[in-house]
Amino acid sequence: MKSIVLLLSICVLFTSCYSYKTYLGAPENIIVGKKYHFDFKNGKEGIYRIDSIGQDAYYYKRGNKVKSIAFSENQKTEQGKFSITRTAGLTGGVAIAATGIAAIIVFLTNW
Repeated sequence: MKSIVLLLSICVLFTSCYSYKTYLGAPENIIVGKKYHFDFKNGKEGIYRIDSIGQDAYYYKRGNKVKSIAFSENQKTEQGKFSITRTAGLTGGVAIAATGIAAIIVFLTNW
């Protein structure tokens, strides 16, 4: 029972509280310090917090290294926004599920 409740609690920790909306503005208008989801022309994708913007690339940190994303490699950009509804819904849903499973286990062991 403890392991099931622990597993559901871990699920809460790894849920994403961000929703991403397509960003159609110019690259220069990206807000430094915000998270963006990039879809690249080679089929890869990733979420990055932009640290600075150059003339032909976005720059972000990965560990101690500064890396870049060329504007020409980017196919689609989505801006991340914190979603209080998603956070409350996921947390509440997992809490209700954990309580329900714990109640069922207690009921069955006392049966």
